[in-house]
Amino acid sequence: MQARDKILVSDFDGTMTERDFFRVALSRLPPGAAATWERYEQGLTSHFDALAAIFSGLRVDQQGFDALLAEMRVEVGLAESLDHLQQAGWSLVIASAGCFFYIERILLRTGITAVIHANPGDFIPGQGLIMKPPLQSPFFAAETGIDKAAIVRHYHNQGLDTAFAGDGHPDLAPALLVPPERRFARGWLADELETRREPFVRFARWRDIAVRLCGGAAGIMHIRTPSASCSKRAASGMRSGAIRSAGRNGSRQPDWRRASRKGSIRYYRQVTAWMRSVPCWRTTQSLPAVSLPDGQPDVVATGLSTYLSYLTVMLNMTESVVASPLIPHAFIHLPL
Repeated sequence: MQARDKILVSDFDGTMTERDFFRVALSRLPPGAAATWERYEQGLTSHFDALAAIFSGLRVDQQGFDALLAEMRVEVGLAESLDHLQQAGWSLVIASAGCFFYIERILLRTGITAVIHANPGDFIPGQGLIMKPPLQSPFFAAETGIDKAAIVRHYHNQGLDTAFAGDGHPDLAPALLVPPERRFARGWLADELETRREPFVRFARWRDIAVRLCGGAAGIMHIRTPSASCSKRAASGMRSGAIRSAGRNGSRQPDWRRASRKGSIRYYRQVTAWMRSVPCWRTTQSLPAVSLPDGQPDVVATGLSTYLSYLTVMLNMTESVVASPLIPHAFIHLPL
């Protein structure tokens, strides 16, 4: 086993689980409870106060609380993914604006041991989850309780190779502190980074992060890699008629059709092989050797000739093909 000189700082809710605890809680509360979160989104209250108010509104017993935790749906194989990370020299640090109580409870059930920075609290049957600000923490921040950016800076200043993974609003600042190849995002965070044109690695499952950090190929690198020599080919591709149907934000996409899994895999390998051969494709990190692990999502594919023309155009735009808003959603989540 390698020495632990690398740190993965990871959000918990919505990153290591499918759902955030506060959204699960809102599903059990009266409709009016959602107004608390809306006030946060409008800038009228802090992130910490919004979550604390929602958590305290729960009126369930211990069994009901555990049922709520189950609804968060922890990723299958989480312990195995962490084991692979540790063997590769990585340590896990969980940084959450949620509550330490339920995070620890979930991790104990999955057999995971990790450093946890989160807001303290206790569950009282019939009275809710009472979350308190971590006033004694060196990473205390009034807005979120835990300052994730301060945690990332702490490890970075020690000279450790630091990565960050997250999905929500409090994850933007810490994500921007790490190198693009160490910046993992999905959900709101991924959308915001795309809007800001910040490079990052999109992940669909937490295990994708583990595979990537261990030297595998899971995840998709979103990097702007324009090539000045390609703009003429882009215009030519536009005129060729390869792009035919209107897409979101006024963009254009080719006509798509559903293909079989076997056909999709063959098609995907052909496309990625072609992409490596294009001179203006300068980000080889975006296209590692094709690896298609079990559980690959269904793929949406089109005719090879049409899509190659389409990729030719996209490769010459201001963003690389995997980062472009033109790329179909299903293709974005292909494991590379």
